[in-house]
Amino acid sequence: MNIHEIRTVIRNEADTEYHPVRIELAMLEEESGLSNFNSIIRHELANRRGVYIWENADNGEVIYVGMAGKICQNGEFTNHDIQRRMLASRGRDLANRRDI
Repeated sequence: MNIHEIRTVIRNEADTEYHPVRIELAMLEEESGLSNFNSIIRHELANRRGVYIWENADNGEVIYVGMAGKICQNGEFTNHDIQRRMLASRGRDLANRRDI
């Protein structure tokens, strides 16, 4: 399934909103790329929970689908929103000592 098919399903079947945020891979390779990424995420995704989709913008291929937050049995959301999920470090690149 490509991103265009997923968008159609979201529009037609889900009682939710679709909020695209565009981040170019080249931006992450710049010296200030991680800082710029964090600024965009903090601004665009504050207090949002749900599913996030990474796509290849050139061809619409879905690269990764992730989830942030859970719904407890009592109907409340857990404290882990998409912003916190995107800003969480995945470790360090030992060659250049940068967060992954």
